[in-house]
Amino acid sequence: MLKEIFAYLFVLSFSINLLAQNQDSLDSLQNMLKSNISEKEKVDVYVKIAHEYSNSDSLNTAKYVDKAILLAGNITYPEGKLDALYEMAWTNIWMGYYKQAEVLCQKIIQESESIAYQNGKSIGLDGLGHIAYNEINYEKALAYYFKSLEIKEGIKDRQGMAHLYNDIGIIYYYLSNYEKALTYYFHSLEINKALGFKSGMASSYNNIGLIYYDQNNYEKALEYYLQSLKINQELGAQLGIAVTCNNIGYTYMYLGDYEKALECNFKALEIAKSIDYKKTISWSYIGIGEIYKRQEQLVLAQQYLKQGLRVAKEKGLIENIKEATKQLALLEVELGNYQAAYEYHVLFKKMADSLQNQEQIEKVTQLAMDYKYEHEKDSIQFANETKQLALEQDIKNRKVTQIATFIALGLSLVLVLILVFFFRIQKINNQKLNQANNEIKNQAEEIKNLNMVLEQNLDGVSKSLLIKNKKLEQYTFKNSHELRSPIVRLLGLVSILDTDKMDKDTNFILKSIQDNAKELDHITREMNLLLQEES
Repeated sequence: MLKEIFAYLFVLSFSINLLAQNQDSLDSLQNMLKSNISEKEKVDVYVKIAHEYSNSDSLNTAKYVDKAILLAGNITYPEGKLDALYEMAWTNIWMGYYKQAEVLCQKIIQESESIAYQNGKSIGLDGLGHIAYNEINYEKALAYYFKSLEIKEGIKDRQGMAHLYNDIGIIYYYLSNYEKALTYYFHSLEINKALGFKSGMASSYNNIGLIYYDQNNYEKALEYYLQSLKINQELGAQLGIAVTCNNIGYTYMYLGDYEKALECNFKALEIAKSIDYKKTISWSYIGIGEIYKRQEQLVLAQQYLKQGLRVAKEKGLIENIKEATKQLALLEVELGNYQAAYEYHVLFKKMADSLQNQEQIEKVTQLAMDYKYEHEKDSIQFANETKQLALEQDIKNRKVTQIATFIALGLSLVLVLILVFFFRIQKINNQKLNQANNEIKNQAEEIKNLNMVLEQNLDGVSKSLLIKNKKLEQYTFKNSHELRSPIVRLLGLVSILDTDKMDKDTNFILKSIQDNAKELDHITREMNLLLQEES
């Protein structure tokens, strides 16, 4: 079988350190309640009883959880209340109610942080890890487990450490890291042996067997499975016995011992039905069906495989549905029921797609289609051939539509990015333009103010120059008149002189004075005329 089947089957049943339902243990705990113990101790006993029922009886689990919470509230014992809530969270995980379980685990973590209860925070994280695992989110589960382990190591809770080593090993196994998986499994086994914790030992033995099984070392795998079964039988752990028997049944099947394989699977089915554990019920039906198919008892095989598929559909068990439909598709091909084979194959492909297991899809697709359309097409008339072809075309059309949709979405995304980039650039440019406009506006305002100042200054200067010019004109006009008067008098004096009685040189001097005086008189007359015209 594929490793996914066994990993998924066994993790849930052994991923916490449990003492499975054991009547002797329950009787002992009930007797403790009747003894003279403190109220706080009673809360702890209620939690332990709830734990005994947590994997098989949800009603009794809820009953004792309620008792623990009520008493813990009365005596102000918040740690007891949180321990009790975890048992209810685990029951929800076991029953497949992951949302309810997640709410409880988050509540446990938050309240544990508020009262600094480290163990409470650790178990809350552990619960979230189990939920993530069952939802096929292995990386997330691993992160929660490591956070929980860090707290357990800090408070030196060795049993809790062993439990988490086992859980971490399971995740690494599922991620195909066998070396790390074995390392953590053996760490867990060593601690559980030292503590004498048999339930933890049973879990470690089983998971070590899974790795050897996956490596096709069936003899070695069987050795560890049988050690796990022995411990579970000593503890009376019904769920542990059922799951281990189922694993052993598959191992015997691959070893070719079909009689022992059927015996183990029927035993697993009987116990799983008694505790109503659907997952193992489904796996047991599927295992029995595959054994009968190998024995060529095809009708019986078909009946059990269908039963396994029915139970898996009721609980929404993807792994179980995938394995059942795979086996049924191959079986229906052998029976010649190609329409049924095709329908099972379509369902198998859907389940496999959800688990991202493309390699298995291609393998089964090739096998089914080769039988249907190549080897048998010429010799067998399919009753619903037209319908089948239509279905095939519909599948192709859907693929084309999906591709076209993805391309359209991609182009739309690119367009949106371009538009966002364009509007972003446009916004930046607008901001720059507004800033430039504001600067221009401010500069214009400054120029306007400067012009006003200049105009005011020029007006003042012009007025001042005008006044000074008037004064200058008045002064010039006045001085020109005052200058002309002595010139006229000088000319008059020169004219009355008797030049005949003077010598030649004197006459020349007088003549020069007279000429110059006349020229000055002419100039002053011209100046007066100009000043009169301007005024």
